[in-house]
Amino acid sequence: MLEKNRVGGQNLRNCSILIAEEDLTLAFDLSDALVKEGANFIQPADTIEDTLDVIMSSSSIDGAVLGVNLQGEVTFAAAEHLVRRQIPFVFLVGHNSSDIPDSFKNVDRCEKPLDIAHLIEVIDSLISAYPSIHPAGRPAKVAVARFSANVQSVGTDLRPEIDE
Repeated sequence: MLEKNRVGGQNLRNCSILIAEEDLTLAFDLSDALVKEGANFIQPADTIEDTLDVIMSSSSIDGAVLGVNLQGEVTFAAAEHLVRRQIPFVFLVGHNSSDIPDSFKNVDRCEKPLDIAHLIEVIDSLISAYPSIHPAGRPAKVAVARFSANVQSVGTDLRPEIDE
């Protein structure tokens, strides 16, 4: 059962939150709760492709909720890009969170069934830990991240390029 009590996420006001979750009912319940806290939300993504498209675009993302599994595919590539862009995020995990690589052992996790009020508290605290990301703490000139694909013999290497 989803808990929808208002928790007072003052750090979420005007923040853009990416929701990557395959259960669209849960994603929209979460987006509704975030909007009540003053956040903006980016249209929920339910596939890894859509999630990567949003993350790798020039969209302003202040935080993210990332399901570990989207339509049968793990989301660790998306998590790596969030880390590169210095975007705080939390994993949504189902019955088996032991599949998360050690490189993400310090990333907060919220288990399903989800307590939305608790998740909002977690996101709120993550945003407050990144004052340079919070809209009130942003400098007047915001750097824009642009990703370029450099194809190498072993695959595709996506490296961020920062333009100011």
